[in-house]
Amino acid sequence: MQSTYNIASTQLAPIIRQAEDEDDLKLAFAMWEPVPSGWKKPLSEKKFSTFNAKSEDAAEKSSFRSAWKKRPCLVPMSGYYE
Repeated sequence: MQSTYNIASTQLAPIIRQAEDEDDLKLAFAMWEPVPSGWKKPLSEKKFSTFNAKSEDAAEKSSFRSAWKKRPCLVPMSGYYE
């Protein structure tokens, strides 16, 4: 993947996460917009936005609480603009 200075919520971006069946870390690609843990429908049916979720309160919000505790990841970057 080529370096970029702007990643939109609809683009795939590299993340580092724990492999599902082992203790190793792996490189994966994910969209920036978090999906609530209880969402079971196809993503194309999601009609609300969550890309502005804030790390300061994501652990307490019911939409993200489970993912925050059980599926953390690292997002490699050299800067962040809000």
